[in-house]
Amino acid sequence: MDSFVEAINRCGLWDIGFIGPKFTWLYERSKGIQIREKLDRALATMEWVNLFSMARLHHLTSSASDHSLLALRFVRKPNGKRMKRLFRFESIWLNDSRCKEVVLEAWG
Repeated sequence: MDSFVEAINRCGLWDIGFIGPKFTWLYERSKGIQIREKLDRALATMEWVNLFSMARLHHLTSSASDHSLLALRFVRKPNGKRMKRLFRFESIWLNDSRCKEVVLEAWG
């Protein structure tokens, strides 16, 4: 699992979140005992998130499967309103010698 997380971080992927039930998998054991887990998620780059800022991932329930269906829906932006771009700071940027210069230029 550590290698998987490392690959996600190295590729600059982010979990885009979801709408709907928290768990995407249900295992029903004997005597009514249930195991619920969030196994499914959607990952995207920041560029994709900024390009498709109105995209929403929905967890949908299904009576035919023990997994939730995932539906990625795109909502149109309301006319006249501009959505702010999401900004996230990466601490690794501090290791770049140009970081201070870029910040000072942007704030100036």
